Parts: sequence; C-alpha cells; structure tokens
Amino acid sequence: MRLIPIVLATLSLTACGGGSGGSSGDGTIGTKTTEAVATGPVATATYDNDSAAVVIDGNTQPDTFWSGNITDDAVTVDLGSLQSINQLNVYTNNTGFSTTQPNLVIEVSADAQSWSRTADLTGGDVPCSSLQLSGGTYRCTFGSTQTIRYARVRVTATENIGLYQVYEVEAVQ
Repeated sequence: MRLIPIVLATLSLTACGGGSGGSSGDGTIGTKTTEAVATGPVATATYDNDSAAVVIDGNTQPDTFWSGNITDDAVTVDLGSLQSINQLNVYTNNTGFSTTQPNLVIEVSADAQSWSRTADLTGGDVPCSSLQLSGGTYRCTFGSTQTIRYARVRVTATENIGLYQVYEVEAVQ
C-alpha cells in the first residue's frame, strides 16, 4: 500500500472551523513511508473556506478539523491529477457512524462534476469490499482500484451540523 501524499504527508481532509495550524509530516505515517506523487493539492470548502487549508496537514487528531454549517456543506481535496486509489481512511469525531443514515458522506470523483458515494458495504456507488468503523475512523477498502482526482466529505446531518468534525482523509494506493 502507498499513501497518496498531500503536501508533506497524506491526502488530508483535516480542517478546523477556527483555523488553527497543523503539523507537517516527515513523509512517514505510522510505519508506512510515503512519496510525493501530486504536485500540490488544493483544499476547498463550501463553508469556512479559510480553514480548508488545514485539511492537508496530516494530523488525524482533533486539534485541527473542519466542520460544516448547514446540510450539504463539504470539504474537498483536489489531488492535482488522477490517482489510482485502493482505500480511503477518514478520521472524524463521528463515533456513531451509520451506513443507513450517515451524518457524513464520503464521495470521490474524477472530474468534480460527477460524484460517487463510498464508505458503504452495500448501496454506495463505490462499495467497500471491507469497511472498518471504529472510534470515528472509517477504513474503506474498495473492491477494485478507483481512479479519482477529488475526494470530499459532505455533511448530511440535519441537526447539530457543526458538531460533526473531519480531521483527515487518507487516500491509499
């Protein structure tokens, strides 16, 4: 497995509603070594776009995060080019993740126009052959390699929307 690095560490969707800075990675995440394949990602958000820059800090802890303000707010990372991805790991505070009524939806796209929902074992456009949910972390291993350029996390909650925080997303080759 190879993590797709965004800036110095990983494809990260770790943003902060308040905009605190994040830490940079040294190219190593746990025991996995990464190498740069993208020239530089761009992170954007439909709400609090200024804090979207921290979504690429490599920090999986709750000291930096992004959260939405209304239903359908999203944070999106552009990998810079099409990448072959086998797995997505999303770190959040959403420990009660439900695949039937999720508060956060994970989507991927090759062109930022047509989005495919993932992180479902069944029912998603891109189902996971293996889905691990633990302590707010989702690990979705795809049944087949997905060629994507964009990954986003979209808020689908209709109540307490700002309480759902996204710390980071890792794209794994």
